[in-house]
Amino acid sequence: MALQRLFYTEIGSIDQYAKRNNNVLLQAHAIVAKNRGSLSLEIDLITFGENAQGGKEKEERITHAIKLAEHAMQVFLMNKLTGPAYTILCLASELHTILTQWYNLNSSSSDQLIVENLQTLETELELPPHQSSVTGLIQLQKKPETPDMDISSGMSRLLQLNSEQIENIAKTTMRSQKFPNAKMEYVLTELYSFKSFYQRCADPNIQPKVTTLPANFTYDVPPMYYLHNTNTNLKSAENSDMDALLSSWGF
Repeated sequence: MALQRLFYTEIGSIDQYAKRNNNVLLQAHAIVAKNRGSLSLEIDLITFGENAQGGKEKEERITHAIKLAEHAMQVFLMNKLTGPAYTILCLASELHTILTQWYNLNSSSSDQLIVENLQTLETELELPPHQSSVTGLIQLQKKPETPDMDISSGMSRLLQLNSEQIENIAKTTMRSQKFPNAKMEYVLTELYSFKSFYQRCADPNIQPKVTTLPANFTYDVPPMYYLHNTNTNLKSAENSDMDALLSSWGF
């Protein structure tokens, strides 16, 4: 939280400097940085169990961030900076999704207008359609838990995520401090290992599992996996190499 306060203090200082000097372009870049921070915070809250109960303050804060994003987008477009305009619009889209789908609050901003603006910029920049990083996360978190739910539950959604989105999930895990000795490389290794499983194995009876460790050791050492055939209850030996594990079972 101390780092978060420092971040917002520094961004606030840049914003005030931009206003004093009537530098609207610098102010727009400050809005990009601030909205990145706001989105990262919301993803953290969703990932690690924040109750999906929004209040007036939450609604006003996210709505204000979206309005600022729309203003920044216009500033960038007036300066023919389509790249930053696209970036801030993606951030606005993600915050809009969190506001409406996670907190179930109304937004004064038009979702259709955001989508149309995104499509226009994607065409101009020759980019593929924007894929939300938070939609799958929200769906996973709202899914009722079952008694045997473990860390591998819901990992199939990694198939729909690109490298940047997977890295964002890893960064969120690191920032949570839930695993105090975690190493980024091992968090990423686990995410890509599960993605590899779902790319290679379509058998619904085969489930990937990761060996559970105490929080102090989780991601401090390379994760170990095993395969579980839920039909026969057969389990493989543990292995830190998911590809080798899959090959040993003929996938």
